[in-house]
Amino acid sequence: MMQTIHNEVLFNYMSESMPFEVEKIEFEYTPGKLSTEQASEISGSMQRASLNWRLTAKGKHSIVATIQTQSNQAALARAREIFAK
Repeated sequence: MMQTIHNEVLFNYMSESMPFEVEKIEFEYTPGKLSTEQASEISGSMQRASLNWRLTAKGKHSIVATIQTQSNQAALARAREIFAK
């Protein structure tokens, strides 16, 4: 919770300080939203990734696989639109 508040404060500061529009694009790690097929590709059980610097191979694969969620695909598409300008 504290990290979220800190990030919001920093984003608001950037938005107010820059002479151009700043847009926030959020990606989220949500293993529960993966399809059964995607989950089975990650050894069947979806567990949350460890919150330390030493991720297991399963945790790394789970994080990478969540790019396939609808919300992350939409965020990725928006990033592509911005960088295409």
